[in-house]
Amino acid sequence: MNAVIGGLAALLYLLAGNSGELLFMTASLVADLPVPLLPVHLLWINLVTDGLPALCLSTDPIDPDVMRAPPRHRRAGMIDVRFYREAIAIGVLTGSAAMAAYLLALPTRGVECARAHAFTTLVCAELLRALPDLHHAHASRDPISGKRVSFGLVRMANIEQLVDVALA
Repeated sequence: MNAVIGGLAALLYLLAGNSGELLFMTASLVADLPVPLLPVHLLWINLVTDGLPALCLSTDPIDPDVMRAPPRHRRAGMIDVRFYREAIAIGVLTGSAAMAAYLLALPTRGVECARAHAFTTLVCAELLRALPDLHHAHASRDPISGKRVSFGLVRMANIEQLVDVALA
């Protein structure tokens, strides 16, 4: 059970990121702004930026010290209030950052550039959020593990995406 609870980092990563995207899209539509992200943007974010790092986090080997942790209370759920608070807080921060980037670029640079700014903000926020979890997961292990290579590929794909947006 401790190993399962320790593996909830991937679930938190996905819930927090998707709640930020949802808040950003909903707030934009409620404010009657142009559609901030196209379906291809959302597909890229969900498949590459969310999916691959979450896969790396979820396949992390069990910590050898997991059985040294004190047991949880019998009535304690796997997902507690702290988990929900963290997911909501991260979602609000991510959505707010994307909205700020979108609103700053929209009046002066147009819809396409504002979309690129919001998209890049969401991608960077997702990857920056994954770094501490992935670093913690590999701090005491072999530096050339499969997950590091996987995350390196995700980083390279997103660096390429950032260059494409910068040149557009």
